[in-house]
Amino acid sequence: PPATFTVWSWSLIGLYMTLAAIASFMEALGRNPGGKAFYFFCCATWVLFEVMLAVSLLIFLAVWLVLIPGAYSATGTDGGLLGFLPFSAHNLNLAFMFIEAMMNR
Repeated sequence: PPATFTVWSWSLIGLYMTLAAIASFMEALGRNPGGKAFYFFCCATWVLFEVMLAVSLLIFLAVWLVLIPGAYSATGTDGGLLGFLPFSAHNLNLAFMFIEAMMNR
């Protein structure tokens, strides 16, 4: 199956979580290598967080305000969007990013 925007967002959220875990692990160990490479790493992680929070909100809103109503008006059903896997894929990304936003310092 072709890659969808939701799949791309999950991939990038996974990348962000990995980078954030590395940064947190380094902080917990008291290792701050400094330098331009580490500064770039921190900035890239921060930008990725900001982008993925917005993307997860966009996906959530597009599904609930466009795709589901469109499926109901066209077919009279949810088009499979309320099944466990699609429901989880389109909603948990927002939940994970909002939890991260609340815990982020």
